[in-house]
Amino acid sequence: MYLLCSYCFINPIVLGYYHTLLTEYVAITLTMSSLYMSWKWQKIQTKKEQVLYSLYFIIGLTFAYFLKQPYICIILIPMIISIIYSLIIKKKNPKKIYYFTTLLTSIIVMIFSIFLWNKLLEYKEVNVKTGRDSSGMLSRQLLNAIDGYKVNVIENYEEIKSDKYLTKKEKKNIKKVLDSKSKVLIITIHNGKKTLEKDFLTVKSGDQASATDALLEIANTFFKYPKIVIRSYSKNYCGLSSLCVITSENDIMYSVSNHIDLLHMYENERIAYKTFRKEQKYFEYPEETEEIVSYYISPINQGIIARLITYTFKITSILFKFSIFLSGLFIIILIAFRIRIKKRIKDKELYLLSIMLLSTAFLTTVANSLSGAMIDRYSAICFIPSLLGFVGMVIFISKNINRKESKK
Repeated sequence: MYLLCSYCFINPIVLGYYHTLLTEYVAITLTMSSLYMSWKWQKIQTKKEQVLYSLYFIIGLTFAYFLKQPYICIILIPMIISIIYSLIIKKKNPKKIYYFTTLLTSIIVMIFSIFLWNKLLEYKEVNVKTGRDSSGMLSRQLLNAIDGYKVNVIENYEEIKSDKYLTKKEKKNIKKVLDSKSKVLIITIHNGKKTLEKDFLTVKSGDQASATDALLEIANTFFKYPKIVIRSYSKNYCGLSSLCVITSENDIMYSVSNHIDLLHMYENERIAYKTFRKEQKYFEYPEETEEIVSYYISPINQGIIARLITYTFKITSILFKFSIFLSGLFIIILIAFRIRIKKRIKDKELYLLSIMLLSTAFLTTVANSLSGAMIDRYSAICFIPSLLGFVGMVIFISKNINRKESKK
């Protein structure tokens, strides 16, 4: 177990991203610090500790958002689990108001920071209505998450005038929108074999609908065709855990196949693993950027440690896939075991830490799958929590089983 714990931090995925100029190494650090702070949050006593912990969460949530929007999960999830656990243990917890105030303040400060940033962009006369604002980006991600959607932007009524999948009322409403100089998103809902129906959304920013409209469209699809939505999110989850093969024709739009691969990954392998491969000196880049990028090329001098790490690629890929893919199952096992032993629990802190680690890994992966993220690189931040959570679960169950047997 000690060897596995050490491996959680010293493996080609974690070390690889710490040698790559992306957001992952910052996010991995933030994930682990947030988990530790949320775990210790239960024990604070003094006013000074309360202020310091609150400041960490308030600043951390805003920082996580501006680092990359989905990273808010690595702050919010451990916080919420810590609060829920404290309320379950002590229903009349005197710090209940303090916990909720910290959570609410963190969210308010983040929203206010987004508002200020948008106002600053407007003041600097930056055009934010390009589809890359928060609502537009979220809308695109939400729609891309559904494998059964095909989205087209139209500006001309003639493109849909004779479309048999749109009703007369829908065509009339589309024409009204187009006459007002706005664009329309035509969403084709299909099951992979044939078109089932079509719907439309009004473009609000750039070529994107609002996030609210996108959510309502997905909800409507779920009630009509639940299999399409569930299948899409399941495939995204498999892609994020790298259990299913990820493909892309242009490195911009991605899709998850039904083919399972236990030994290889997508961007984790192309980016993190490449750090240790002698034959690959640098990452691919477009020819037109050569003059700029060439200054940053650094040859890989493969030492003994790097060579040793290359031998762990396959086992790392397997551990990554199964630890993240099965993290939800591990949570169920841990909670079921805790319910069975009732109050005869040993090492409550280990139980909380394991739940926190596994839940952060699982729920962050779920959140990414719902938002249309399906690249395994986005789950790199979940690798350490999922592995450590599994180790914690095994130790916790072993301790309590041994205790039960010793009493007999």
